[in-house]
Amino acid sequence: MQDPKDLDLKPGEKSKKTAMLVVAGAFLMMFFANGITLATAGNYLVSVSTEFGVPISTISFYLTVQSLVMTCMIPFMGRMMALGNPRLVATISIVFQVVGYCLFSVWSAPWGFYISGALIGIGGACICFVATPLFINSWFRVNVGTYLGIVTIAPSVGQVIFNPICTNLIAAVGWRTTYLILGGIAAVGILTCALFLRNSPESYNLSAYGTETTDGHSPPALSGMIPGNVYRSTLFIPLIITTFILGYCVSVVTTMVPFVVTSGALTLAQAGLVGTVAAASMMVGKLVMGKMYDKFKIAPVTLFYTILQCIGFVLCVAVYTNTAFLFPAVVIMGIGIGGTGTITMPMVARILYGPKHYSQFYPKFTIAMGLATALSGFMNNYIYDVTGTYASIFYIMAAASVVGGLIIVYAQSQQAKILSQWDAPAPVKQ
Repeated sequence: MQDPKDLDLKPGEKSKKTAMLVVAGAFLMMFFANGITLATAGNYLVSVSTEFGVPISTISFYLTVQSLVMTCMIPFMGRMMALGNPRLVATISIVFQVVGYCLFSVWSAPWGFYISGALIGIGGACICFVATPLFINSWFRVNVGTYLGIVTIAPSVGQVIFNPICTNLIAAVGWRTTYLILGGIAAVGILTCALFLRNSPESYNLSAYGTETTDGHSPPALSGMIPGNVYRSTLFIPLIITTFILGYCVSVVTTMVPFVVTSGALTLAQAGLVGTVAAASMMVGKLVMGKMYDKFKIAPVTLFYTILQCIGFVLCVAVYTNTAFLFPAVVIMGIGIGGTGTITMPMVARILYGPKHYSQFYPKFTIAMGLATALSGFMNNYIYDVTGTYASIFYIMAAASVVGGLIIVYAQSQQAKILSQWDAPAPVKQ
């Protein structure tokens, strides 16, 4: 039923009001689902591996299972979201994540963690990779980067709030009870976000905010490259590689607590502070980068953030010789990966290929992000088990960041050529 207050609103005002509800719903979705079930994952690894008497890599393999399931489910979730009821799909996805998280508390062997990881992966395919970019692209035609930045800080807000709570609860009541307490809090968010999320603007006889005029005139038609031509473009594979690289770099978040504990910089109880600082820094990075993409070209913004995260990675290595570098490293790195890891590829794909068919081709990019997460989670901890240090991982991430940044610079140089192909028909097969 339509809200009586909406009857007096002009078309543009209705679009704005509903679009802002979607922003609120998407924010809450990311806050509860990812801010708890994903952002706190690294806090448990040391305690669980100690109780089970197995290496960290054995427990952290659940993150690989989780990410592989996410990667496999992304195409399916993309199609489900496009069927016309993304609100329902997103809500059910959160249920999978919360149930998987709560079940961690009952397992007594690593294989149980792999089951929970798979459940979280099913829901995470939608919440982590597909839902937010599609909701924002569907409901906004202007300031897309700004609103995408606002929504994507939600997991970092959750991390700021729940990471210190998590580490202190683990120290006070044990990791099993902590999973149940935080899982219960996450469950409360399911209904909350469902109340605010909305399906496509067309479902409510509205247009995306920023296109429908206050005098009721029709908005300009959306433009963009058809998916077939996107996949044939010369930039598609390099951009997929860049997505993979950025996804790999984001995995540093799950290594921060083990890193600071094993380096001797902080105790486990104190390590939550590092997660909080990292999350706060990532929030700044996301918000500022989203705004910058709305105002400036792709290349300079991406290069600036790439330089920041490279400096942060190098400073992390320096922590092993001087722990005074810890918080400067976390702040600089957090700002960098906060932007490149969550804002860059959704915006680059939209700017280069257009918003018209975004919901069809963007999930292909998120597959690369999911695959990177799947491989990096296990490999990072395997490298640690072999070398006894995370330093090599930081060097690899710094080098990979440079490659990704240069690819984006090249993409910027080809933008005019790509724009000329928007709305072009697919080549006729002979």
